[in-house]
Amino acid sequence: MSLEEIRKANLFRVIYLGICFMVLFTAYFAGQNLMTQIYKQLGYNSLGAICFFFIIATFGLVSVLASHYYKMISARTGIIYGGAAYVGFIFAGALATYCYKYESNTYFCSTPFLYSFNILTAMILGTGSAFLWLCQSTYINACADEQTRGTYSGIFESIFQVSQILSGVIATVVLGYLDQFSFYVILVLFGVVYVVMSSFIKHPVEYTDAKEQPAIENNTTLRESLKVFYDTLVADKYRFLYTSVVFSGVAMSFCFSYLGTAVTMTVNSADENIINSRTGVVFIMLAIGEILSGFTMGRFADKYDKIKLLGVCMMILEGGLLLTFFAMLLKNYSFAIVCGALWGYGDTAMATLLSVIIGSKFNASPQVFSVYRFLANVSGSLSIATTIVVPKSTPMLLIMIIAGALLSCQVLFYQNLKKQDPKINEREERLLIELKNLA
Repeated sequence: MSLEEIRKANLFRVIYLGICFMVLFTAYFAGQNLMTQIYKQLGYNSLGAICFFFIIATFGLVSVLASHYYKMISARTGIIYGGAAYVGFIFAGALATYCYKYESNTYFCSTPFLYSFNILTAMILGTGSAFLWLCQSTYINACADEQTRGTYSGIFESIFQVSQILSGVIATVVLGYLDQFSFYVILVLFGVVYVVMSSFIKHPVEYTDAKEQPAIENNTTLRESLKVFYDTLVADKYRFLYTSVVFSGVAMSFCFSYLGTAVTMTVNSADENIINSRTGVVFIMLAIGEILSGFTMGRFADKYDKIKLLGVCMMILEGGLLLTFFAMLLKNYSFAIVCGALWGYGDTAMATLLSVIIGSKFNASPQVFSVYRFLANVSGSLSIATTIVVPKSTPMLLIMIIAGALLSCQVLFYQNLKKQDPKINEREERLLIELKNLA
């Protein structure tokens, strides 16, 4: 096959994988985005936030081991079974809403069982996510070469993020006319469709001049793999990347766990259906930002300095946080809609650039991808824990804490980048010499 034919064949695989993820995450995002407030409406206070915490915490912890066991399964296997874990968590939501709708008094509808079952399925989802996203990252990078890496990553992200719009539409339409149980039944059906579709995923077509991808040797022990993971975690050359990963993890975990609550503070109504529908509109705007970001940032990454673009994306997310603050302060729903778009654009832009940078500068290392997911989810779990611990009566305090964390990460990002890139030091030295000459 010619290079152009290989690219076209792999582009088809990227598009198909994006469609599979779109189907799965239509179900997951619809449940996740409204999970906290729906569970509150059912009387399960903090259960949504607790589940989200366990998802992210487990995801991060299992990511430490994922690069070791990754070699034992194919990318398709990881994508199928990792996605199936999401379906189990959605089923837990269906059970909770079923018990509420029919006022069942069975053991399976008791509060202790529902809490335990939701937390268990959240941990299973976190475990599956570690393999799902590692396999996805390496699969997309295997489909691309250096000239198409950003474009392919952006195309995948844009197709995948259509799920945000579909999930928002489902939330707005279904919850506007039907109850929460019917909503979750529809989401479970989407999950089943994903499992069927993902079984038809094909292996990437190899490029004849492709570099050999780094991998853990088959005879590597778990202890040796953990040492490799640790060495990758503490290596100086990755630090600028890791600070941006932590930034993204804190920002987006705050967004997905708290944006729904923030929107309710801007809606002048006590009607649950109206609140849920308007929250769904904000998440549709978030999805539009995600989709536009995938197409634009992927192409930008192939043409411009990827690391400079990463710094710009940080500022976009900070703008989303600032606008969220004003939306809550002024109780302005229009601001909430705009901040949804900013959060969405910044989220996909960060995800695209991080994947491209790891693929381009670090040869798509599974260890670096694992550390990426580990740090993103550990920092995300701390962000969610903050939203649980900080009193609900002081939402502005919460935003100030998150803002402080983001600014700290951004400062560390530029400090570590300065150490990593000698050109930055050279430019500064030349500037100092010029200033001295002028003096």
